[in-house]
Amino acid sequence: MKTIFTLLLFTSSLVLNAQTHISGTLKGNNGEIIACANVVLANTYDGTSTDSVGRFKFNTSETGKQLLRFTAVGYKTDSLWVI
Repeated sequence: MKTIFTLLLFTSSLVLNAQTHISGTLKGNNGEIIACANVVLANTYDGTSTDSVGRFKFNTSETGKQLLRFTAVGYKTDSLWVI
C-alpha cells in the first residue's frame, strides 16, 4: 500500500468566532493527487473529504495541538499533528 502525505497544510485561527480553519492539498509520495480521501481530526466529528484535485478545507472549534488523520482506498492511513 502507498503512504499518504500532505503537500500543503494551512491552519489559521480567528479569535472573534473561535473557529480554526484547516485546509490543504493531499498528495501521495509520488506527487499523485488523492481525491475522495477522508480528512478528520482524530477523536472528533470534524473533517471533510478531498475534492477531485486533492484539496480539502473545514472549520473546527477544537483548539491546541490536534492529530489530522487521512484515509483513502488503496493507501495506508496516515496522520499529521497540527497546531
